[in-house]
Amino acid sequence: MSEEQESPTDESGHQLGEALPEFSPNHWWFILRKPEIVLGLAAAAAVISLSCLLVLVSHSSAHPGSGGEESRLTQLKSATLEVDAKVSKLRTRVAELEGARELEGYAHKAIAEGDRSSLLELHEYLKAPRIPALKEVADAEIIRVEYYYLTTRRFRGFPNELPTNPETDPIARHAQILLDPQQPWGVRAQVARLLGDKKKNVQAAETLARACETDSNLYVVQESILAFTRVTGFRSTGVFDSRSLNDWWVKNRANFE
Repeated sequence: MSEEQESPTDESGHQLGEALPEFSPNHWWFILRKPEIVLGLAAAAAVISLSCLLVLVSHSSAHPGSGGEESRLTQLKSATLEVDAKVSKLRTRVAELEGARELEGYAHKAIAEGDRSSLLELHEYLKAPRIPALKEVADAEIIRVEYYYLTTRRFRGFPNELPTNPETDPIARHAQILLDPQQPWGVRAQVARLLGDKKKNVQAAETLARACETDSNLYVVQESILAFTRVTGFRSTGVFDSRSLNDWWVKNRANFE
């Protein structure tokens, strides 16, 4: 029996005669989400349009009988306006893509790093969008971040052991750690979780309420809100609704003293 010979391949590794993979519409979407690529396409379109325009003008100049000077100027103005309109649309699209990528970056940072300021940036953009067409994008990114925290509790980054001081009251010590921004966020989140076991304790509830309002890390805020509900029985109306939580605590604090 003779051995089968391998089919020759081209430089890209495809066998000669082999059908190349189809270009999916998703590939177009990936390309159009890159502003630098869209800018290149816009520049190419402008060059092609202007080249066609020059050919048209040259043709008209070489054949005077085909129309007068006024006709050629009219054609030139019309073609120029058409090119300007196409370039303007492409510039608008590029601005929208860059804005969408910026909003997407805020959401990524809010999830990956727990950065509260990034979520606040999304809320500010939703209130006053620089590009009106991106208002729904900002809303969608907020929903994505809140859904993540609503369905996920992160344990990676939480320490197995916490700093202790036998001479200090455990609740007072935990309160001090939770409200110390110099402590790692994982330590603060773990302490918030521990304070949630102090049912109806005023100091624990007070500390958790302050952490919900002031902490810069969303994972700490998440654990503080969950712990506060266990201590007080409060029911949050939103994923990060620290304002209603603090309003509720001001009205109901006397019931826990």
